[in-house]
Amino acid sequence: MKNIFWILVPLFLAGGQAWCQELLPPQKWFEQVDGGAVIPASAEVSRDYGIGLGGDVLMGYRFDRDFSLAADLGYFYAGQKTTGETAGGWTYAPMMMLLRYNIGSGWIRPYLLLGAGFALNSYSIAVGSSVPADNDVNLLLSPGFGILFTLEQALAVYLQTRLDMDFTPVSVALPLSENPTLFIPIKIGLTFAAF
Repeated sequence: MKNIFWILVPLFLAGGQAWCQELLPPQKWFEQVDGGAVIPASAEVSRDYGIGLGGDVLMGYRFDRDFSLAADLGYFYAGQKTTGETAGGWTYAPMMMLLRYNIGSGWIRPYLLLGAGFALNSYSIAVGSSVPADNDVNLLLSPGFGILFTLEQALAVYLQTRLDMDFTPVSVALPLSENPTLFIPIKIGLTFAAF
């Protein structure tokens, strides 16, 4: 038992030291690319459309270790799931500015984010032989959170989710009557820091 103790103590001390070490100063500019699932969350949209796929690319600037601002461009698609039809679908492409606040300075960093911008929407729903469709550009608000795992000075992996509130107008052609429509992207991605 004493031998195990003397083996574990140095390991825990070294691990604690590595956990508490401050990383090298962050680069100011960074790029991110991610992908994952998008879940329609509001009542009518989740009834008519299934879980879809999509992702984002963004470029941002770190003001300091805690705050950053980034321009985000994404693409998400959810196909129709009602009445056995497959001709319909909902595509939305968010274009927004994201403000991110990192919590902590270790190699594992949780963060909060808040996005605002616009969503390009294209949606249709098959009803019998007709497929009514609509396209519009709407306000988008997007709070969220994530966790970043720093792999080396200029590379990190992150897991992130947000609540995309897409303020779509009530449509005359389609049965959708909720505003905002809600989507939950759940994504994994890479962050690259520019030198």
